[in-house]
Amino acid sequence: MSDNEHRELVGEMFELLRKRHEFKTIEGTICCGSCAVAKLNSMGVSGQPCAYYHEQDAEIYETDKDLRLYIGYGWIESDRPSEEVGYMVAAAAVEVGLKVDWNGEGTSKIIVGLREE
Repeated sequence: MSDNEHRELVGEMFELLRKRHEFKTIEGTICCGSCAVAKLNSMGVSGQPCAYYHEQDAEIYETDKDLRLYIGYGWIESDRPSEEVGYMVAAAAVEVGLKVDWNGEGTSKIIVGLREE
């Protein structure tokens, strides 16, 4: 699978999250995690799920021969456990054909990459 095909799958995953679960998302357009979370909080409503990767994640992705991308996630302005959102992200990634590496903890980013052939 090429880099472009992988990018398309990542885009499909984010589109699926927006359509199916009304996620707010950011795809590589914000500098860091803190800024991404602040921007998402300003974009959504309390209790809405969100997912993102930021410019620093995208830079790591560009140099990773295995095409792995780190995805952050959570709830907008809510104390609900993040794991629930993580499971939605992981399920969407698998559904579009990406491999998921995640320990199931709400404090850990989800790594999406190429599905092993």
